[in-house]
Amino acid sequence: MILKNAYIGLPAIGSIIVLSLTLSTRSAAQEVVTFTHLPLVMKSYPIVETGQIAFVSARDGNDEIYRMGYDGIGATRLTYNTYEDLSPDWSPDGTQISFMSNETGEYEIYVMNADGTGRTQITTMTHCYTPRWSPDGNRIVFYTRPGSDNIIYTMNPDGSGLVQVTDPAVSGYDPYWSPDGFRIAYQSIRGVAGIYVVDPDGSNTALLYAGPRLVNFAWSPDGDHLALSIWDGSFYNYFDIYIYDLNTSTLYRITNNQNANQGVDWSPDGHYLIYHAMEAYTSQIYTMTVAGDHLTNITEDPVGAMSGDWGR
Repeated sequence: MILKNAYIGLPAIGSIIVLSLTLSTRSAAQEVVTFTHLPLVMKSYPIVETGQIAFVSARDGNDEIYRMGYDGIGATRLTYNTYEDLSPDWSPDGTQISFMSNETGEYEIYVMNADGTGRTQITTMTHCYTPRWSPDGNRIVFYTRPGSDNIIYTMNPDGSGLVQVTDPAVSGYDPYWSPDGFRIAYQSIRGVAGIYVVDPDGSNTALLYAGPRLVNFAWSPDGDHLALSIWDGSFYNYFDIYIYDLNTSTLYRITNNQNANQGVDWSPDGHYLIYHAMEAYTSQIYTMTVAGDHLTNITEDPVGAMSGDWGR
């Protein structure tokens, strides 16, 4: 399924605007185009936000992890080394950050305190990526790629209690906890490409969202929506942000520009989205409401910034 040609018609009636989304299903022989008009309810934003954002920047020479306020003020460097430190993820209580680093020569999972102290390696498997804390803070999910297949695992925050969640044949990646912590979502392009969910013990796998060209996704704090970054299929690698309503199976297009909008995630209360976009060969971190307005560049970094994670 190729997503293209979104149009928001204004003025609106009350708090409702109508978004017209073109869905194109293409096979080798033909392309069938259908048009769907989707109601998008605008909520009363902006509101006063809070919290800290962990992110990655090479402003000091190589990819390091920093933190800043939700508004981009007060950026503080947390890691100091010559390695790549990537994919920061706040613990639910805001006291720790998990991340991946190639300090050993291969990517492993690490944790550190919110001020950058107490850096600790918690995996020794090599090729370990994208750690994420469970909502209760008791487990961390990640995936590894020891060969040609991905495998998803969970573990305790100290690296003990390793549990394999997915089979190599599934080749799942980019895992993300459900807000209640009872399920783990992940991407796979094996079979029907899309987002799947599975219990933390590896049972009860089900398809949550079907669609190719996914770049990344994030589950909303209320459990009712997925934020998606989707490639438009062009040579120029344009990615746009969408929201998928899990209750109605409706897809809303939020951005419509010629940028690589990716790394999308939610603010802790679910009112805002955070993502990074590549413009003029430099990546910047943006926030906006779930309706796509009040867009703000919160880094304005001449070197670039990416992988923003919004903690409490």
